[in-house]
Amino acid sequence: MRQHISFLAALLVTLAQAGYLDTAIHCRNQEYCSAGKIEGYFGPLDKPEQIQEAFRKTHWKKELIIFAESAYHRAAHAIDRYRREGYAHVLTILSSADECGRLIQAFKMYDHRHPHERAGNLSCGWYRNTDDSGNHIESGFEYMKFQIGAAAWWWKYFTAARAVALGYNMMAIDQDTMMTGDFYRFAKSPAGREYNMWFQAEDPNAINAGFVYVQNANPAGPSFYLLYEATHRAVRWSEDASLLSALDPALLLGEKGRFYRQEQTILTDTLFSCMAGRPVHRAIMYEVRRDDAWAKIGGKEAYQKYIDSLTIDRWWYKTLTLDRELADYVGGEAWPDMAASARDGEGRTNVTFRTATLYQPHANGQYPMLLGGRLFSDPGPLTRAFRQSFRDLGVPQMPDQDDPSQAAAANATKPELFAFTNIDFGDHFRGGWLESTWLFYGRYGYWNKAMSPRHTNLMSHVHAHLGASDESKVHVLQHIGWHNWHLAASLAGGPAHIFFATQQDEHALMTLSRGVVAYAPGVIHYGLSRSQYLDAVEALGQVAVALNAVAAWPPADCSSDWVLTESGRNLTKPIRHTVPWVHLNTRHMVQAFGQSVDQVKCDWTGFFTYGCTRNNNGHGRGLLGVEFDALLELKNVHGPDAEHTLRLVAPPGSNPAPPPALSTAVTGVRHSDLVSWNADLVLGLSRWGQPLWLDRLVSIEGGLGGRAAAAYTAWRTQCRGLRYRELAANERDDF
Repeated sequence: MRQHISFLAALLVTLAQAGYLDTAIHCRNQEYCSAGKIEGYFGPLDKPEQIQEAFRKTHWKKELIIFAESAYHRAAHAIDRYRREGYAHVLTILSSADECGRLIQAFKMYDHRHPHERAGNLSCGWYRNTDDSGNHIESGFEYMKFQIGAAAWWWKYFTAARAVALGYNMMAIDQDTMMTGDFYRFAKSPAGREYNMWFQAEDPNAINAGFVYVQNANPAGPSFYLLYEATHRAVRWSEDASLLSALDPALLLGEKGRFYRQEQTILTDTLFSCMAGRPVHRAIMYEVRRDDAWAKIGGKEAYQKYIDSLTIDRWWYKTLTLDRELADYVGGEAWPDMAASARDGEGRTNVTFRTATLYQPHANGQYPMLLGGRLFSDPGPLTRAFRQSFRDLGVPQMPDQDDPSQAAAANATKPELFAFTNIDFGDHFRGGWLESTWLFYGRYGYWNKAMSPRHTNLMSHVHAHLGASDESKVHVLQHIGWHNWHLAASLAGGPAHIFFATQQDEHALMTLSRGVVAYAPGVIHYGLSRSQYLDAVEALGQVAVALNAVAAWPPADCSSDWVLTESGRNLTKPIRHTVPWVHLNTRHMVQAFGQSVDQVKCDWTGFFTYGCTRNNNGHGRGLLGVEFDALLELKNVHGPDAEHTLRLVAPPGSNPAPPPALSTAVTGVRHSDLVSWNADLVLGLSRWGQPLWLDRLVSIEGGLGGRAAAAYTAWRTQCRGLRYRELAANERDDF
């Protein structure tokens, strides 16, 4: 047992030291680098003294990062991405004390094995999941009568509002985000300090809830209202949505006549309320369907004109001038090439945000039918308890939006400034350099750590058009170098379990001990057509099945015509890749990865499904190209050797010299010969995960026989990449 533990520890250390993924702590901003500096918190968050203690033990210079998930294993990688950039001031909210305990223990084990990567203490808290009688809270959030979407939505935004109320600057994020640049460098600059709130845009008029940052806000002002009121409205409608239903039952959307909306839809309405200076429901009212409902309101056209005049017509554009130093760092808003942003004679660049002035909303007792009328019933016990939870914080309260006597106080509240990130303006991207998505920036190489791009988004969200695949966000993070293979090994129970092929395999070591069949570097090249590439991978799959081994699906050569955009096909081959690599068809076809821009590889997304990798029915398993590279680093394999190159001629003869570069020649071998000539090689493997190299393109003459034929046929039915040519044209368009 001790030998096994020592072996596991040694493997984990090897992986930690691998150059393919650097997992050490790198502080982008020394002033806001909190790694190893926070006290950390473990405990409940319900009571005011509990949340105050949690914030006090987590914050760094009054900055907090707030993140909520239901299970620790999904949270661990997200937290790790921030910790490795030096930001440990993350308060993680999980579903229970048990889940927080598992998270804390996982990182204790991780830090013990890898002290050079230690980021210090963690903070993890939870909200109560049983009521005063000990009954389970079915909604997942004590103030909601029934569940609306994911409980973690409301944990996050309830906590975010509490943080702002208590005077903290706060970033609330989803688990698929990362700080790819030095966000604080801009946010704390004179230009950045002009804004109180940034949200990611889902579209030019709607919020995406995956990223928000609030700074220097009035604890009882409009930015606070925007966050507080979103959860407040959800609580009220969970308790009683009868007035919504009375206007039009279509407004409910939930099952069993219940209210349902995503949190970002309600956040969009609270944003509009701050723009209008009064409570409005533009996004909710989008679902009105009945003519009689519109007749009550005064007509759809009249409503739309009026609500737009209060909300979307009030957007404006604010231009900031960034000095040379900041401009050199952030690049600018030119798109897709950030470096092409215009500069003046002193090296400065202008950036423009889609901006809103936020006012403190107040209804002044008026709920005109032209805005839908009154849509909330009198507050019930859950709503009153929710409101009391903020009074209990002991901080000044914002003006009551429903109390006419407080209208003057609301009107006297200082306005605050809001901006959207991620707004497409043709060849410019308003706020995209500050925060954006995979579709617009990530897929072009801006997020790839190993490429050391000159510029990158300061915040990034793995969102939007990720491709038709299983585990699409994990695939992205693996390919851009933000997936911590070392942490994955710690969470999964050892390095042999870090691959899709073996994640759920209790016999992972045995599975990988039979070898991993791979084409040697250079066998797959840009001279191969797509059809020839498909021939090659189908043959590789057959060889793997014949030898009962794992297939290492080969990346396409990134200079191959079939992985390029139309304009990219006109470039001189081999292509010298640069960021942004707009010449690669990364929308669906491939994901690029590698150690540097000189070593870019292109994993074909046709293999990005469980059927091509995990295939739990046992008929075949495969590693993606990025996984195979991680395996080579783990096993310290630097390339093919004669000892582990598969024999394609009868022993004791050796393979003829490999064909010349860019060869399309194919060597045929019979199934029975392949097995008999390589039996001693496969059975004699001394370590798991050993690559078995094919030094040329091959084909199985006459196909596979016996059980192997049945196994490969079964695998093809599960793996779309192996039956690509048989798919309908519309299916092939996705990869």
